[in-house]
Amino acid sequence: TAHPDGFEAEFMDKPHPLRANPSG
Repeated sequence: TAHPDGFEAEFMDKPHPLRANPSG
């Protein structure tokens, strides 16, 4: 994973449309 656990936790809590696709 390119992002730390903190980022993943936040993403899981509140999925962002821009950060939802790290590959994009």
